[in-house]
Amino acid sequence: MKKKPHQPTGPDRAEKERARTVPPPPRRPRDRILVALDVQTLKEADDLVDRLHDVVGGFKVGHQLFTAHGPKAIHHIRGKAGRIFLDLKYHDIPATVAKSACEAARLGVWMMTVHAAGG
Repeated sequence: MKKKPHQPTGPDRAEKERARTVPPPPRRPRDRILVALDVQTLKEADDLVDRLHDVVGGFKVGHQLFTAHGPKAIHHIRGKAGRIFLDLKYHDIPATVAKSACEAARLGVWMMTVHAAGG
């Protein structure tokens, strides 16, 4: 019978999991700046992204742009700018929020808002 390698448990395991899933802190001052793309059209978003992507750490997509263009907005902006904060303020039963979070991750979203009082 093969001996299984030691698997960390308790705080050690939790710390390793956190290190694997939590992005490192910003290294450059610009990484701390996110610009809100509170606009209606992809053209307006493009204009802001084109002008600012070299001097900011990422962009926030909120209800207005996401409702108007859906996941297409995320794909479009990610192709030009990298980090996206999806600010849809998820607030529902935990299972629904978890599924939404998985879908946001599949879109390549870097960060999202979740209300902890749901469910």
